[in-house]
Parts: sequence; C-alpha cells; structure tokens
Amino acid sequence: MKTSSFDRLAHATDAKGFIALCIFLRFAMAILLLNAAWSKLSLPNWSAAGYLTHASGPLELWFQSMAGSEFVDGLVMYGQLLIGLAFLSGLFIKPAAFFNIIMMLLFYVSGWTMNTSHGFVDEHIIYALVSGLFLFGEFGHWFGLDYFVSRLKFVQSRSWLLKLF
Repeated sequence: MKTSSFDRLAHATDAKGFIALCIFLRFAMAILLLNAAWSKLSLPNWSAAGYLTHASGPLELWFQSMAGSEFVDGLVMYGQLLIGLAFLSGLFIKPAAFFNIIMMLLFYVSGWTMNTSHGFVDEHIIYALVSGLFLFGEFGHWFGLDYFVSRLKFVQSRSWLLKLF
C-alpha cells in the first residue's frame, strides 16, 4: 500500500486526533462553500456582475469584461455547490480541491486592491491553502467516498483514474 506524507505525519502525531481534525476541516470547508452557493442560488436574479464591475488590480479590465455573463454566474454558483458537495461527501476531493484553488485565486486577484490593503493574506488565500491540503492529501479516504471508489476494480486497473481519488 502506498504511503503518503500525510500517513507519515499521522503516525508521528496523535493519529485519531489528526484524522478527526482533517475530517472537521473538510466538513467546515464544505459548509462554507454550500452556504455560499445557497446564498446565490436562493436569489432568483443573483449575478456576479456587482462584484466584477468593481474588480481592481492588474487584471481588472479582464474581470470587468465578464460582468453580466450568465456563464460566469453559473460557474460561480454551481462551482461552489459542486465543490461543497464533493468536500461533504468525500468524493472527488482532489479535482474539487484543484478547482477550488483556481476559484479562490481568481476571487483574490479580482479584488486585488481590497484584498491586499491589509497585507497579502486574506480568506481566499487561506481557503486555497486548505484546498491544497485536500489536493495533496487523501482527505476523501477519511470518512469519505473516495476510499470506496478507489478500491473498485475498474478504478484500480486504470492508474490515471486512480489519481483522482
């Protein structure tokens, strides 16, 4: 069985406490994203336009050009929903974490002036870093569906597919 750096870290610490904390961290991120998605999906006319028209920083014109795009609105709403569901269920944690990192970095860069006015670290950076832990760890294997799916013969026989879990 493959040993990850998280396995080694878990053996060097209180394994049960470490794994419990990782599970709670995953659930906390899931709740955060699902709440963000729900707050958008429950408003019939929600749009990212209000946020994007006030974009600032080196890519402000690019972000401002996306204001009012239904495609971008859908990416934000349904992206947060799907990533939140992945974190909650423990299924497809790695792909969800990858896309959450991209989304959080885009949120960060789009609000550059506000996000960097009190230093360079804000909540988007913290969320991206936590998602980095999810991407490189096996967080879906702890009280998650990735553990079960990764053991299916169909998945086991395809190394490229196994990397998703």
